[in-house]
Amino acid sequence: MTDVVFYKNNGVITAFECSGHTGYAEAGYDIVCSALSSIAQSCALGIKEVLKINAKIKRNDDKGYYRVALPNDMTDSQASGAQVLLKTMLCSVKALAKDYSKYIKLEEREVC
Repeated sequence: MTDVVFYKNNGVITAFECSGHTGYAEAGYDIVCSALSSIAQSCALGIKEVLKINAKIKRNDDKGYYRVALPNDMTDSQASGAQVLLKTMLCSVKALAKDYSKYIKLEEREVC
């Protein structure tokens, strides 16, 4: 199972983390893992390459781990754009988790 956590501060998404392999199928054939990976990586690319935000990204493919955290020094425009991308990702993961609840656990965690 893959655990997906969206971290929020006063309702604003500040980071997301995906950990574990979904286990839907063996590596190379796991469409759930592929879909989730594509969603997460597309969001991260939008943040880094399109919005030019210096987000902190940690990745370990062997362990199925991916984390993206926003920095505190963003412009208002960058922060707004990042929220659009992250909220879109959250909607996408919710839809995927609804259809594949045995393979994806989604959590939204408020942190200070």
